[in-house]
Amino acid sequence: MSPMLDIQCGPLLRYVSTDYTSPTAPVALYTLMIVVNDVKSDYTSRPRLEIAGINIDDSKVTILKAVAIHKERGLTFWRWNVGLTLIDQERRLAYTINGSQDELGFWVPAADQSMRIMFYSCNGISLSQ
Repeated sequence: MSPMLDIQCGPLLRYVSTDYTSPTAPVALYTLMIVVNDVKSDYTSRPRLEIAGINIDDSKVTILKAVAIHKERGLTFWRWNVGLTLIDQERRLAYTINGSQDELGFWVPAADQSMRIMFYSCNGISLSQ
């Protein structure tokens, strides 16, 4: 991963909504968030998300820059907004954060399918190491 990020939590994927009123095809909005330890991270540039499949062509990679949405106790919460047009088949979007080697991705439903979603909640973050 370059520049180096000390990710404490995430990436967390959130389905936000789908706009079915778009004239060409439904447009879905997702967000990805990470929580990063500031002291152990290199912020020479904002964290970047490289995502393939967003423009329907799986080989084309889109690069998105993160937005810092919150800072507290030496941690920064970074978020990316991922908007994409739904097509007639479901597809997998593959992504990396700062060029990591992790195999990350998520499935997006077809335009005529409903979003299948699962979530979890956890309490008890500990800042002591």
